[in-house]
Amino acid sequence: MAYHSSRKQKIIDVAISLFASEGYNKCTVRGIAERVGLTNPALFYYFKTKEDILLALLEEYKGLFESERVPVEELVAYAEHEPLSDVFFRVFHPLAPDGADYERSVNLFKAVESLKHEHADAKRIYTEYSIEDSRKYIESILIALIEAGKIKPIDTYWASYYFHSFALRVYGDVLLSGLNYEQSMGKFESGIRLFCGFFEQLSKP
Repeated sequence: MAYHSSRKQKIIDVAISLFASEGYNKCTVRGIAERVGLTNPALFYYFKTKEDILLALLEEYKGLFESERVPVEELVAYAEHEPLSDVFFRVFHPLAPDGADYERSVNLFKAVESLKHEHADAKRIYTEYSIEDSRKYIESILIALIEAGKIKPIDTYWASYYFHSFALRVYGDVLLSGLNYEQSMGKFESGIRLFCGFFEQLSKP
């Protein structure tokens, strides 16, 4: 079972790399199988179609946004003794990949960016998890901070929209910049902290 699981993950890893470099439509099952070291029939034991591989990749992408979130109540408690800019930074910092997974994270981001233009499920999941669901998470944080008296009443929908759009833009620019891990994370942190500081000044009670 462990071998089955590791081989399946290897197929997903190769697909991420190929979808990122070639795009979904140009990438073939044969190409994935050759990179993994399998025949086509052997690969079909793990995934029946190329679309099944795509869906497994997208499930992993969804997991990034679902598993790395800091609980809202933890952020509100943190705001009791730390600057708001640090609170906002904690929202996005967990998304930054660690050094060991950096190249894979870059490829996953590139793959989904490409896939959303080529496949309906990819576009739906990108919109649902990378945009709307994340925006709602940020809005829930802003609402909780308003209720706790930590920021002044604001239009939480538009504030969360602009906050999320900026953060995602910085995240994407960093991952697609071609910089090494240390340089990328420095750029990510400085960009997010700059916006967080600006937002803090606008939202102080």
